[in-house]
Amino acid sequence: MNKKVIFTILAVLTIGMLAYRAKEYIEYKVNNMIASGELIDKYYTKVIQDKIWVHRVNSIERLKETSPLYSGVEVDILYIPEKNNFDVSHPPAGSTGITLFDYLKSNPDTSTKFWLDFKNLDSTNFSDALKRLTYICQDLALSKDKFIVESNQTKELQAFTDSGFFTSYYLHYPGLYTLSEEDLQIELDKIRKGMQYETTYISAPFHDYEILRKYFPDKEKLLWMAESKLKFRDNMQQSLYALKVASDPKVKVILYWVEMDTPIL
Repeated sequence: MNKKVIFTILAVLTIGMLAYRAKEYIEYKVNNMIASGELIDKYYTKVIQDKIWVHRVNSIERLKETSPLYSGVEVDILYIPEKNNFDVSHPPAGSTGITLFDYLKSNPDTSTKFWLDFKNLDSTNFSDALKRLTYICQDLALSKDKFIVESNQTKELQAFTDSGFFTSYYLHYPGLYTLSEEDLQIELDKIRKGMQYETTYISAPFHDYEILRKYFPDKEKLLWMAESKLKFRDNMQQSLYALKVASDPKVKVILYWVEMDTPIL
């Protein structure tokens, strides 16, 4: 083997080693940025800040912590007919002892938006619930466009849509991505029937993004990353995919678990 060939081999090996080291260094820096929250600070807050909302903010204390920092929060509610009121509650965890009226009244930040996960909306309570929510907005001088009312009962949601609230059709739980191809097609047919009634958005787990983009490309979407079981090679791959999803103009909100001083109820 002549010197020229040996030199060429050594040069290729050197370049390859340098490239590998550079890749390692870049991954190390990016992973550090992810771990420290720097990536979120640099991209999320500058590009898609309004899309980042906080999951399960079911206490006044947690609301006070999150509302100055994020555009919106998700709160779980039950309508109690005998009290003509909404209870802040996430079954089966039980009542927090807070009414939606007091919850909203406690928040001094009038820019905060609310995703209301309406747990028991049905044909027997939707009319009274709509009247009560409308009254709360009027009494607290809150615009209806500050609210997204979410349920899987699209017929009843239509009344909220017609009244001026944003609404969202809550899709299959624990997610379309968990279904076989045959069961997926059956569920998609059910969803299409539900979509005969008008809602502003559809909402589903983050894992369902590719399915929703394929079958409902024109519908605006709300996603949540809570209770996530995403399987990626590493944190960098997961974060880059999350950035891709959040950058989709059809994705309007992504809910995140956020660690705060107050517990999640």
